[in-house]
Amino acid sequence: MSQRKLLLAHIRKGNYAHAGEEQAIDLVLNLITPDPNQTLLDIGCGLGGTAKYIQEKGYGHVTGIDIDPTVLEQAKEYYPNIPFYYCDANLLNDFFFGSSFKGNQKFSVLYSFNAFFCFQNQENCLKQFALLAKPQAELLIFDYTSPGHFSGSSPFTDETKQSTAALRFNPINLSNIATNLKACSWKLEKIISLDIQYRTWYQELIHKMESKKEDLIARFGSTPFYDLYQGYQKLSEMLKQGIVGGGIVYAKKIQK
Repeated sequence: MSQRKLLLAHIRKGNYAHAGEEQAIDLVLNLITPDPNQTLLDIGCGLGGTAKYIQEKGYGHVTGIDIDPTVLEQAKEYYPNIPFYYCDANLLNDFFFGSSFKGNQKFSVLYSFNAFFCFQNQENCLKQFALLAKPQAELLIFDYTSPGHFSGSSPFTDETKQSTAALRFNPINLSNIATNLKACSWKLEKIISLDIQYRTWYQELIHKMESKKEDLIARFGSTPFYDLYQGYQKLSEMLKQGIVGGGIVYAKKIQK
């Protein structure tokens, strides 16, 4: 498994890779209604900490998918009562309605935390989400944003060559997200800006890494530490300059 992900889980004190940890999850959950009988899909679930948190809060039965098989194996060990599957977000329909999945399944809520930015074909992913969505389904994307088309490079590197996603950095384009959602059978309900929170969260993360530097390097190695530390420094500067921000995109399935 990637030492970077283990390092992040350790410093965040939970199996989370996204900004804001539980505070961020609660901000997203404020937009939907708890229902222990509904089904939710965690897209890019990682180590499963978010799925576990949401399910334990009584929001329904969570299923997690991710493209990293080693991370998924760990998630299954941590949370055996939650189903986790290896699946590319661009191939969701083929998986859930194909021969490899036992039985068809659709979801009332689909969500993603700091994963959408590294999906290779975001528009196709939105279409895939819609194919798995029940009538009146809700979509929540917690992620990096940009005021227009982002033409810069990823703040992250990956010297360990364990994550091609680290080199992709495509924040949500706020200038056309409503149009893109509509083209993919989603209606944008609201965008909640979290620019200020993102700046604070990453400043706090950098401070934690600095204060625990020796321990983190001893546990996880110097290369993963510096890959992340330098990347978050660059990202923090981009957030300060307003080149990128953060937010929640909330949409509902369009009924045809």
